[in-house]
This record gives sequence, structure tokens and C-alpha cells, in this order.
Amino acid sequence: MKKHLNIFFALIALIICLFSTQSLVQAADDQLEIGMVQRKPDCYSQNHKLVGFNVELAKKLGKQMHKNVKIKTYSNQDKLLKAFKNKKIDLALGIAKGTTNLKYQTKPVLYIQNIVFSTHKINNLSKLKNKTVGILQENGSQEFLNNNQIKTIYFKNANQLIRALDKKQIDAAMLNAYQYSEYLNKHPLRSYNNSNNQSIPNQFYKIDDINILSQQIIAISNSRKLANQVSHAIDQLRIATTLTELSTKYYYYNYAFQ
Repeated sequence: MKKHLNIFFALIALIICLFSTQSLVQAADDQLEIGMVQRKPDCYSQNHKLVGFNVELAKKLGKQMHKNVKIKTYSNQDKLLKAFKNKKIDLALGIAKGTTNLKYQTKPVLYIQNIVFSTHKINNLSKLKNKTVGILQENGSQEFLNNNQIKTIYFKNANQLIRALDKKQIDAAMLNAYQYSEYLNKHPLRSYNNSNNQSIPNQFYKIDDINILSQQIIAISNSRKLANQVSHAIDQLRIATTLTELSTKYYYYNYAFQ
């Protein structure tokens, strides 16, 4: 009798163990860890709470995919990609296409306009042939510029980039439209259009050329299946105008469509 009881309790313990393991696997499968860089307008702290385009997008993706989202933030893209390569996150959000050759990329979330500008008038992009344009490390336009026979130099932030432009270490600079507008909000006299044609040193002159490509913002995953699921969710959010609403809210412009 005692032997039978031992076998019975052993079976009960085994069943409990199997159910517990299955529950853990299910819980892991239901959770989606999303990493992003902490910077405006994508992810920043407001009233002790994380807000921003990528923060809201991550939550919308989780809801669309029926997954519980856990957001992890990083101070720069290098640290984000390191965490991604070490598989500490399932998805890296807010990556500019062209900044990494990692596979399993999603469809673009946004198509943010790029602005090329200089401190002297340049009619079109072809005038920069064999010259040097400064770009930020997280901008994925190097291949596009190089294909147009334009040399590129990377900078860590907009202030370093513009300092190099002022010192004539580069011939022109590239920022996305949001970064360019944010800089001009702090330095309004540098905008040629806002200076009432006064002679201001180092005014910015935008190059109006339809050939300048937009910056495609994507997500990357270590799993083809997850990348496809996220791409499908992105399509659904675009159709539902959610991406338009979020883009207008945080970027002050609709970059949801090319």
C-alpha cells in the first residue's frame, strides 16, 4: 500500500511539474521585450512616466499581437544593438534602415524626411559630388549618399555635426526633419527663411532636391517569425490610421506613408 501511495504522489508531482513548465513556456511566449533608445520624440520621461512615439507604438504592437510588452530603454543605439545581439530583448524598435545589416527586419514604420543643408547656397544634390556630408550615427543614409558619389562622416549628435559644418570641416550636413526643426527652434536666426534676409553668419540653406530619400524607420528581430508578425501588426496599425495619429502627435507631421 505504501509503495502504491509513493507511486501515486510521484505521478501527481510529475503532472504538477509538467503543467508548471507549460505555464512558464506559455508566459514566456506571451511576453514581448522591446528595446528602444531613450531620446525625443521616441522615448523620454515626462512626469516620471515613459512617453513617446516608440513607447506608444510598442504598446499598440503588443495589443495587436496579444502579447504583454516589457519596454527596455538604452542611452544610445550602440547599447541597444549590443543588447539585441546578446538576445536580452526580442525586438529593437526605432532603427533607421541602413544602420545595421542584421537580418529579420520589419516593414518600415515611418518614412521620415531627411534635410540636407549647408552654410552656403547649393542648388541640388549633384553639386555635392566628391564633397563631404556629415550625418548622425543613427542615420541610415550613408549608402544613398555614397551612391551619389558623396563622401560621409559620422557624428554622435547634432551639435557636433553643426560645429563641424561651421568650421567648414564638412561641406553640408544631413538631419531628419524633426532634428532639423528642433535645432532651429533653439537657434531661429540660423534659418534663412526666418532671418528676413539679414546677413547672419552661418545661416542654413536647405537643398531642395526631390532625389533626397526619406529615412525609413524599422524594427529588427532575432526571429523571422516574430519579424513577420510585427510587420503584419504594422500594416494593421497603418490601415487603422494609428501610425498617422502617433506620427502627427510626436513628430508634428504624418510620416506614416512614403
